[in-house]
Amino acid sequence: MKPTEPAPGQSAAGNSDSFAVRFCRHFAIEAAQYPAEMLRRSLHPHARLVKPFMFTAAFSADRDFVSCVGQMTRRQDFSGEAVAFHDDPTNRHFWRRYGRVRVSLHRVRRLLNLVWP
Repeated sequence: MKPTEPAPGQSAAGNSDSFAVRFCRHFAIEAAQYPAEMLRRSLHPHARLVKPFMFTAAFSADRDFVSCVGQMTRRQDFSGEAVAFHDDPTNRHFWRRYGRVRVSLHRVRRLLNLVWP
């Protein structure tokens, strides 16, 4: 019997690859680079000015969101992660909500569609 190829998005073991694995494969980066690269690509353009502060407590919600999105093995899980990020209490501060100094859900969704068609 001829071995079958894994379905698109499946590893040889048959497990679905996480978004982080797909992201790293798509952009040809190491797994350790995923958090910083995903944050860089998903920030609102003007928020990139605060990039040196991305690994402070002020951006913990963004890092948690990027981490949770990276662990997803099903696209359907994105809406739940997006709601959790939107409802995070730290996103209620003026500079995050109205100044949009945070991760852009729209940009993350576009990356999701690019990497996980």
